[in-house]
Amino acid sequence: MWPCWSDISPGCWKLGRPDWFLEQMEKYLRLRQPNWRPARLAMSTYQFWQKYTRIWRWLYQDDRIQALTDITRKHLYAYMDEMLAQGYAPSSVNLDLYAFQSVLRFLQQRGFAITPSAVNALGIEANRQLAPILDQ
Repeated sequence: MWPCWSDISPGCWKLGRPDWFLEQMEKYLRLRQPNWRPARLAMSTYQFWQKYTRIWRWLYQDDRIQALTDITRKHLYAYMDEMLAQGYAPSSVNLDLYAFQSVLRFLQQRGFAITPSAVNALGIEANRQLAPILDQ
């Protein structure tokens, strides 16, 4: 397992990430910070890095991707399957997906090329409901 899954030091979330990604995440962080109470700024910043980089850490682990356009729906469903197999609740895995997709939309708004299937991947419950329809 990657060492930052349980580490609380903010720098750990950044290890092994490309500079362009860290630069954009810092911008996204600064965009979100004005909504946080000053007394909770440190904790909210920690939670930001933990929450918004969870799928990214998984994707960059073992070099699953090299570029944003490498990210596919298949990657996201593999992540969901792996987290469910580890015992995570579907609602927690969906939160990871939605946080990841918010970063993708942020990057897309900034002119980065994003694979549409990654931005539009469905959460776990939606997949279960649509699976029989899509299999026909």
